[in-house]
Formats: sequence, C-alpha cells, structure tokens
Amino acid sequence: MATFILLSVDLAKDKGIVPSEAIYLLHAFTAGDIAFRALTGFVIDSGFLSLEAVMLLGYLVQGFAYELLVWSETLPMMLLCSVLVGVSNGSRISLQAPSLIKSFGMDTLPIMMGGMVFCIGAFTLGRPALVGYFRDQLGDYRGLLHIIAIVNAVFFVVWTLRLLLQRRKQSRVEDPENEDKVCAKTENLLEADNS
Repeated sequence: MATFILLSVDLAKDKGIVPSEAIYLLHAFTAGDIAFRALTGFVIDSGFLSLEAVMLLGYLVQGFAYELLVWSETLPMMLLCSVLVGVSNGSRISLQAPSLIKSFGMDTLPIMMGGMVFCIGAFTLGRPALVGYFRDQLGDYRGLLHIIAIVNAVFFVVWTLRLLLQRRKQSRVEDPENEDKVCAKTENLLEADNS
C-alpha cells in the first residue's frame, strides 16, 4: 500500500499523464480501500467467505493489479489498478488482529502484533534503496512492480495452503467415521493413562 501511494503519481507521469490528473489515482485507491474495509467484516461475519479466503483473494487481486499496472498506459486503466490495490488493501488491513488471534491465540496478540509491525518496519527500511535502484539505475519501476506482484503471488500460495489445510481439518472433524476413530483413540489413551 505505502509503495503504491509513494509511486502512483510518478508512475502516471512516466506514462505521459499530467500530475493534475494523476492525483485521481489516490482518490480511486482511497475509494476502494474504504469501501472494502467495511464490506470485509460483513462478508466474513455472514459466513460467505472465511478469513483465509478473503486473505488469499486480497493477495490475488493485488498481485493482478500490480502486474496490470506495469502494462497500463492510460489513465482509466491506471485508475482501475488503483481501485484494485485499494480494494485489496481495504479487504485485508482489518484482518491483521483476527488472523493473528486465530493462529496464535488471544494471549499472545500483543507480542505477535509487535513482531508483525517490527517485520513490516524492517522490510520498509529497504524500500528507499529499492525504489532508488529501479528509478535511478534502470529508469522505470517495471521491475519493482513485477517484484511486488511476485511477492503477492507467494502470499497467495501461502494463504491458499492455509485454506486447504483448514478445510481438510474441518472435513475430518465433520466425518462421523473419523469422529468414531478419534473417540476410540481418546478412550484408549485414557485407559492407558489410568493403568
């Protein structure tokens, strides 16, 4: 998100869009972001999508938007990319705490949030050098946008695996045959402990 905000006007200028029009990219980003911050909670709470599904869709949309941004040459296409990046950000930004609670529990939330923010900050320290390298040495941001799209693809795969593992776990629990096996194993363990 911060990288997009930092580069949006410069990217548009590189593609021949005047800065007075390029500012609309930030408006489009903000509209998508705000709309999906509210909508995400409703979608998850209603059970339409799981937290993992929203996360993986967010990374998919963001990766697609950054890759599309590389090839966009007109203001309307860049506005579309901007909205997609905003939608992706808005859909995931409010899920940080619920995601950490689901993975690590409520008791460790302060430590996990601190660790997450530290990691984000540590990676952010390298951004100026990376932006400068692509701008000053290579002359444009295409490579940087490709890297961001690849990173999003990696996170998409990670969240897809998490979703598949969650569904596999749920199907085992809901399977009555498996439930009988688990109960039998538990009874055997209890008998072994009592003897």
